[in-house]
Amino acid sequence: MGKISVREEAAGTPGFVEIAIAGPASGVAGVTIKQRHGDKPFLGQDGWQGQPAVLAPVRVTEGERETVLLYGPAVTQNLVLDQDVTVQLPDGTSERHFWPHIADALGGATVDLGIPRAASPVTGSGSGPNRPPVGPGPPVGDPPIDPPLTLPVEPRPRKHLWLGLLLAGLLLLAAGITAYFLRDRLWPRSSRP
Repeated sequence: MGKISVREEAAGTPGFVEIAIAGPASGVAGVTIKQRHGDKPFLGQDGWQGQPAVLAPVRVTEGERETVLLYGPAVTQNLVLDQDVTVQLPDGTSERHFWPHIADALGGATVDLGIPRAASPVTGSGSGPNRPPVGPGPPVGDPPIDPPLTLPVEPRPRKHLWLGLLLAGLLLLAAGITAYFLRDRLWPRSSRP
């Protein structure tokens, strides 16, 4: 496992990504993200650009096992699923990553559609993403049952009944004639009374 990992925010807030650095990493001001293909290789505050830029995180959480840098839609809106990027720390440590699935701030997958985005859902204090208020749930109880739909059934017309009866009669007549002519073979005279 590498020193740097890129993953969707633990709370699953759309448009937010965590870049985790293994072990304590105090004083990390941000990371540089570079795409492997393209004429503007570095991600900046306003999109892809020609010069390297350190991206400042929305929030930094330092722990014993890892330091987590939280980035919002300003970063994620410029990256697409499985995009080949290199994430570099200020100390020069870098790792190649394929950008993971990050739910878009507009509700879809991580895709840059080239449309204007809403402002980053960050609180005024910069402490992290706002959580939308939870509204009342669906009504409790059984939904009303609609009566079953019944369609009128019309009897089939008997147009071709006479044709079926005629065919059955002809079949019986043919069987009778055949039995009459084959009676000697079917019932020999010696067995008749």
